[in-house]
Amino acid sequence: MPELIAAGLILTGVLLVLLRDWRITVAALFAQYLLLGLLISITLPADLHLGADLNSAALIEAATGLTVTLLFSITARMVVGGELTADTYAGQELDEFQQAALRRQRRRVTRDAVQARANRRAIVGEYLLPTAALLICATAAYSLSQLYPLGRSPINDFSFYWVVLCGLFTLLLARDLIKISIGLLVLLNGLGLLLASLGQRPGLLVEGTQAAVTIGLATALSYLWLSLHARLHSLNLDEVLRGDD
Repeated sequence: MPELIAAGLILTGVLLVLLRDWRITVAALFAQYLLLGLLISITLPADLHLGADLNSAALIEAATGLTVTLLFSITARMVVGGELTADTYAGQELDEFQQAALRRQRRRVTRDAVQARANRRAIVGEYLLPTAALLICATAAYSLSQLYPLGRSPINDFSFYWVVLCGLFTLLLARDLIKISIGLLVLLNGLGLLLASLGQRPGLLVEGTQAAVTIGLATALSYLWLSLHARLHSLNLDEVLRGDD
C-alpha cells in the first residue's frame, strides 16, 4: 500500500509541475490531499472509534483538501471563465482600469491566435523546463531520502522530499496566481507528510490549527484572485508586470 500511495504522489507531482490547466492541477491537488490522508491513516494508529477505527488526522486532511479544492475550483471558474470582450463594456464609460483590461485582453487574443499556429518545437519548449525540474525533483528526493532519512520508511521519506520539491518548483515556474496558490498549499502538505514520516501524532489541536491555517490561506488567495480580476481582469503575471504600451 505505501508503494501505491508513493506512486500516486509522484503522479500528482508530475501533473502539478508540468501542466497549467487549472482543472487538472486542482484535481491533482485534491488527489494529493486524499493520498496524504490515506498515508497518515496507515502510518499513525487510529484514535477514533465510532463503529469503526478512524484516524482524526486523516479525516481532517481529507476534509481540508475537499474544502480547499472546492474553493479554488469555484474561484478559478469565476476568474478564468470571466474573459472580457469588446461587448463587455458596450455603451459604458470606461475608466483607466477597464481600458487597460480591454487592451490586455485584445493582446491576449492575438497572442493565443499566434500560439495556436505554433509548431511542435514551441510545444516541446514549453514543457522542457518543467520536465527538467521534475528530473531534478526525482534525483534530489531520492538522494535526500538516502542521505537524510527522517523515519523508518524510505518510501515515506522519499514522498516527503518529493512533495516539498514539487511544491517549490511549482512556485518557481508559476506564471499565474492559480499555480502560485497551488504551490503554496503543496508545500503545506509537506508538513503532514513529515509527521507521517516521523510517525508522530501532533494532537487534535495542532491538526485543527493546521487545517484552519490552510483553509484561511486558500480563502485569502481566492479573495486576491477575485480582487485582481475585478480591477485588472487578468491573472497573467507577465502582462501585469509588463504594463501597457
